[in-house]
Amino acid sequence: MIKIIVADDHKLVRDGIRLALQGEKNIELVSEAENGEDLIKISEQFIPDVILLDLNMPKVDGLSAMKQILNIHPETGFIVLSMYEDPVHLRECDKAGASSYLPKNVEKDELLKAIEKVARGEKYYNA
Repeated sequence: MIKIIVADDHKLVRDGIRLALQGEKNIELVSEAENGEDLIKISEQFIPDVILLDLNMPKVDGLSAMKQILNIHPETGFIVLSMYEDPVHLRECDKAGASSYLPKNVEKDELLKAIEKVARGEKYYNA
């Protein structure tokens, strides 16, 4: 079972991801976070395999939260879901330790493929 946390400051986005993952037999959505500060705390409690992460969040931004979590749990995989589709953001996230970087308009099948690969410790980019 792949344990996942969804971190995004928009409830509608979190709800949509939850609905998309519902019914997937090998995925368990263990928690959600609406800001980076909460994500850091929640990740300590649940120690997820994969975190689906937005970059722009209040209190602590996604990139900073990812770096802090990776310092404690380097085995956690991060899939950045972003509205930014430029190479600058992708390189920045890759350098910080993200396992995947996908646009927020990604298809469900591709998101599931990324989750499975990242949970196995692999990187996934939809280039």
